[in-house]
Amino acid sequence: MHNMKKITLIISALLLITACGPKVEPIERQENPNEFPPGPGPGTGGDLPGDEGDGGNTGDEGGSPMEPNIPTSDDPDYYWEANSWTREVKVEFKGSSASVTSSDKAILFNVVGAYVTIDMYTNDVSKTVVRVSGSSSDGSLKIYGQNKFKLSLEGVDLCSKKGAALNDQCHKRVFIHLKEGSDNRFTDASVYSGDPFYLDKDGFTKAEEDCKGCLFSEGNVIFSGSGSLSVKGSCSMKNGISVDGAVYTRPDFKGSISSAVSSAGGKAIKSNKEVVLTSGAVNLSATGSRIYDSAESDYKNPAGIKSDSTVHIIGGSLTISCTGTKGKGIKAEDRIAIDGGVLKLTTTGSEGEGIESKIKVAGAITVNGGDNYINTRDDGINAAGSIVFNGGRTYVWASGNDGLDSNYGQSNSIVFNGGFIAAFSAASPEMGIDADNNSRITFKGGTVFTSGGNQGGGSSSGASCTQPTVWAQGIKLTTGYFTVTDSENKVIMSVYVPRALNGSYSFISSPEFKANGTYNYGMTSTAPAESSENWETWYYCGGTAKVTDGTFTAGTGYSSIGTGGSTGGGSRPPGGGWPRP
Repeated sequence: MHNMKKITLIISALLLITACGPKVEPIERQENPNEFPPGPGPGTGGDLPGDEGDGGNTGDEGGSPMEPNIPTSDDPDYYWEANSWTREVKVEFKGSSASVTSSDKAILFNVVGAYVTIDMYTNDVSKTVVRVSGSSSDGSLKIYGQNKFKLSLEGVDLCSKKGAALNDQCHKRVFIHLKEGSDNRFTDASVYSGDPFYLDKDGFTKAEEDCKGCLFSEGNVIFSGSGSLSVKGSCSMKNGISVDGAVYTRPDFKGSISSAVSSAGGKAIKSNKEVVLTSGAVNLSATGSRIYDSAESDYKNPAGIKSDSTVHIIGGSLTISCTGTKGKGIKAEDRIAIDGGVLKLTTTGSEGEGIESKIKVAGAITVNGGDNYINTRDDGINAAGSIVFNGGRTYVWASGNDGLDSNYGQSNSIVFNGGFIAAFSAASPEMGIDADNNSRITFKGGTVFTSGGNQGGGSSSGASCTQPTVWAQGIKLTTGYFTVTDSENKVIMSVYVPRALNGSYSFISSPEFKANGTYNYGMTSTAPAESSENWETWYYCGGTAKVTDGTFTAGTGYSSIGTGGSTGGGSRPPGGGWPRP
């Protein structure tokens, strides 16, 4: 088998084997090794944990089709601790060289300088932990296998000059554990020239072996631990973290993941299946340009996260920056759900969008919770299907296009059931909310303020409202706080406005509005004093303020005030970034 070496390691007392030497256990195969627990399949939400179909409220009024079912610690599909591990491989990088020791002679390996290949495929080895440490400025790690395994990163720094820094060629899941306190770094080559060793398997040739990014895996990747992981990708049309399966951070993940890709068309995280983020800190950056891929006769755009299935943000913190032309913060071919955590997303490149779902279904993008900041050049949130807000706090500032844009083309295209939502766009013809028709927008709950050109595609039809909602036409906004008070000057909402706009079309809705109640509105230069609630500097309620720009009387549902159109404003402040008072 080429120059592969077979060795046996004298096992330390720490390894869980008998004193007579390693025992080869029967191979345990997973029932569905390349999938998470049963899911609804393509086009219906992906294979999220415990997802058994569309579930929940999936009618035209929205609701999340991706109900979270967090796995428990005894689930062997997510927790490496729930599995039995009887074999161990230790890889230590030492500059221009590397050492490999193994507990089982059935585990083969190849070392050329600091380029290491582990072969668990040839002898169908299972129940293996691969421990990696050390550093090399000219090395990489590649792993072949047929069964799930644990990869423990224990302080490793690899920079490859030939291709990917970490290349997992096993089609089964890999548990990537970041050891407590460890700092792990991977950097790929700017040009992929090929690895020193390739394993002939399943009739695949060297040319057919995938390697799509700095950290690449053929199977699902489950992150755990409390260390840090930093991935840097620089090769054109390659990605930072690239996975042919799914990406998942465990609920008890306390570490950090950073993926920065500077390559043309590169994605910080690219997944063929779902991306599920439940905890930890994830920081993503895509600074590459757009590029034409002649092999696929299409353009490749940079992105923070790109999933060919679903994206589900359940918790933790997620920061995304994308600077390339037509870049995307988060893009999914299927649904996107945000249930919690803190999201801060910025796209500064021309026509850069924030969050995009390509599937035309109810609840294509659903926000159930979390604090979500979205600052973009193009649309802030864009969906082929409907956009639904059930909770959380969301602030969108799209300096060159629409704040919220649904192309669902039917009733309930954009639905507000709860939470706080502020959406700002450029001036006409761009809109704070674009559903092509006001009648396709539904207000049932939540505190909402939007600003832009003629809302809802320019139709004069009223929105569908069971909560008092006012469509204010032609109001003048300046940079500062748009504030609404009751007759006793109590602040119902005070929302930071990032730009001036003469003749703004705005939706104003609050569960505190009473039918036939009269309310004052206007701009203030500072936030209200003594507010009872605030979200950083974006949103305040409670306290008192005196505003005199105008008044309105709320109806039982939809009502409108004013006339006119929008002019001026809509440009990004010099240097981009988040507008601050």
